[in-house]
Amino acid sequence: MAIANNFSKFGVTFENAYHRITELNFKVEESLQPVILVTGSEDAYGNEITPVYENQWTKVAYGGGEVETYASEGARLAHSESLSRTRFSLNYDLTSSETWIEQAYAHVKTLEQFSGSVDLL
Repeated sequence: MAIANNFSKFGVTFENAYHRITELNFKVEESLQPVILVTGSEDAYGNEITPVYENQWTKVAYGGGEVETYASEGARLAHSESLSRTRFSLNYDLTSSETWIEQAYAHVKTLEQFSGSVDLL
């Protein structure tokens, strides 16, 4: 999997530069978090109702990685030196049907230097 878009460096624009995630990590943390069961408000007589909290276990998934940029897919396959390396971080959606790799590529495409990228299979 990879993405492609135009990439400028050294005063040169590389048409359909090849961007590939070469490093990716994934971490899940679980912790007890207070969750509001009843919000604070007033009863029918104007008396304040205190919010009711309960501690619940929550999961958060996050990670990061690195994208290497090559002049073209051919340059990558020829083991040419990359033009750029870009570090990124993201939060994963544990309820998504996408794999964490697909989520990472979707996130990378939201970054300014990769906007307008198209998927390569």
